[in-house]
Amino acid sequence: MIVWVICRWSNNLNFGYAIGGIEDKVIIENNSTRVIQVLNITQTSDHRIVDGAEASRILKEIKHIFESGEYKTICAV
Repeated sequence: MIVWVICRWSNNLNFGYAIGGIEDKVIIENNSTRVIQVLNITQTSDHRIVDGAEASRILKEIKHIFESGEYKTICAV
């Protein structure tokens, strides 16, 4: 399930994001299982314009925003 699609296509910045819904996922850690919540984010960009390292840095920052809860302030209406 895709919740948001964010696209920015201009001469300077070419990114597209698909952000899915939060899902529970069972993982095995230290010989025991536990349930974690997972949010899938997919990024697409034009590699003729955007350097892959820079795109990765931006995606890591988005991950930090969601994991830290900072999105509550940037998405406030």
